[in-house]
Amino acid sequence: TAPFGAELTLQTPEGTPVRLRTETVLSGADIDLTRLRPESCELKVMSGGVRLRVGASPPRKIRIGGALGAVEVDLPASGPVRVEFLSPFTARSLPDDFLEHVGGRGTAKIWVSEGKGAPLLIQVDGALLYVKIKRAPVRAGG
Repeated sequence: TAPFGAELTLQTPEGTPVRLRTETVLSGADIDLTRLRPESCELKVMSGGVRLRVGASPPRKIRIGGALGAVEVDLPASGPVRVEFLSPFTARSLPDDFLEHVGGRGTAKIWVSEGKGAPLLIQVDGALLYVKIKRAPVRAGG
């Protein structure tokens, strides 16, 4: 854990496999994994904010936990995603291509977005969290 006001910068070669596990307490983080190959990602946000950017090779699962925090996840323009909100005390903002999955048991709210490739699972479990998921714009002709 870094002291208050500290800045941590890690530079690695492009395509490096990484496992990210971070906890922010009364602070923020801007995490860019677009040029890396994340294997797993776990964020715990306590009264702070995190912005996470993933590229064309996202991890299989992103776990978001904590309380009284805000998390923004920037995703590639396409690809299948499943978002599970395990706590009823979360607020969310999702792109238009996400649809609520109806059915199942328990109190979890599930939202899905179709696409080609391996699906990304995002699990959100925490009290009074705000999670915003954004998609990169689709490039014309590509």
